[in-house]
Amino acid sequence: MATARLSTGSGAGPSRTTTSVWWRRLVPAFPIGLAAGFGGACAGAGGAVFMIPALVRYVKLPQRVAQGTALLASCGTAFSSAVHYALAGYVDASAAFQLMVCSAALAPVGVAIGQRLNAGVLRRALGVLLVLLAPLLPLRDRLLGSSGPSASSTTAATPATGTHPETGSRAKPTASAAPAEPIGGAWSRVDDETRSLLAVMTASMDWALLSTGSAVGFLSGLLGVSGGTLFTPALALFYASQERDAKAAAAVAGTESLSGQGRSAPAPTKRHGLHTIIGTAMFAMLFPAAVAGFGYARRGQVSFAHLPGVILGTLTGASLGSQFALLVDESVLRFGFAVVFMTLGIRLMRAPVVIESPIAR
Repeated sequence: MATARLSTGSGAGPSRTTTSVWWRRLVPAFPIGLAAGFGGACAGAGGAVFMIPALVRYVKLPQRVAQGTALLASCGTAFSSAVHYALAGYVDASAAFQLMVCSAALAPVGVAIGQRLNAGVLRRALGVLLVLLAPLLPLRDRLLGSSGPSASSTTAATPATGTHPETGSRAKPTASAAPAEPIGGAWSRVDDETRSLLAVMTASMDWALLSTGSAVGFLSGLLGVSGGTLFTPALALFYASQERDAKAAAAVAGTESLSGQGRSAPAPTKRHGLHTIIGTAMFAMLFPAAVAGFGYARRGQVSFAHLPGVILGTLTGASLGSQFALLVDESVLRFGFAVVFMTLGIRLMRAPVVIESPIAR
C-alpha cells in the first residue's frame, strides 16, 4: 500500500510502480479464475469451491475475503456456462427459476450468520460438505439402474399357480424359485430404503425445488460457495427419482394392458442428462451468487483489486469448459465430479484452523 501512495505523487500519470502492483495482482488472479471456470463448467459448480482455497493459499487473502471474492467471480462462470448450455438446449428453465427465487431470498441470511462463525471452522465445514457431495452423481446411476420392478418383486407378484404373466402357460417349479437371500441383500435393503426416502422427498417436485433452493441459498451465503456446487447433486437426485417413478408407472401400465384391463400407458418422461443438470444449475445459481457476494462486499470482505482478474479468468475458463463438457461423455463428467470434489474436500478438512487478521483496506 505504501508503494501505491508514493506512485500517485506526480500528476504525470501512473508510474512504473503502480503498473507493477497492478500486474502483481492480475497475474495470480487470472489463472485461478481460468482454472476454476473451466473446472466449474465441467463439474456443475460455480467454481467458488476451487477459488477459495487458491485465493487463501496463493493470494494470501483472509478466508472470508476469499469467500466474498469467489462468490462474485463465480457469477462469471455461471453466466458464461449458462449461455452455452442454453444455446445447446440443456437448461430446464422452470426448475431453474424456482431454485433461483428461494435461493436468492435466503443467501443474505447465511451471510449474516457466517460472520459470527470462525473462518477456519467454515473452511473445514466446506471440506466435509464436498466429501459428502462427491458420490452423489454416481448414486444417480444406481438409482436409475435400479428403477422399475426388480426380479424379486416380479417373482413375488407372480400368481402361486406358476403361470407365465405373458403367455399364460403353466411353468414347472424350479430350484431357483426357492427364496434365498442374495449376496448383496443387506446393501439392497439399504438401497431400497434410500430410494423410498427420496420418493417421499420428491413427491411434489415443486416443493422439493423450492425447499432445496432455500437450503442452498442459506448454505451458499454461510460457506461462501456458489449454488451450483449444491444444485448439481440435488437436481441429479430429483430427476433420477422422477424418472424412476415414471418407469415404474409405465411398467405397471404395461402389465395391466397385457392382462386385459385396457389401461393406457402414461406419457414418457423426458430424461434429464447430466448436461441438462449442469446447465440448469448454472442458470439457477447466477442471481443467488450475486446476492451473497454483495452481502460480503457490503461488509468490506471482497478484494476488488483481484476481482477483475478472477472474473476475466472465470468468463474465459467457463466458456472453454462448457464447450468441452458438451463434447465429452457424461460418464467422464460424473467421474471427474467425484474425484475433484473428494480431493478438494479432503484437503480442506486437513487444513489447519488459523485465526485470521482483518484485511487492510
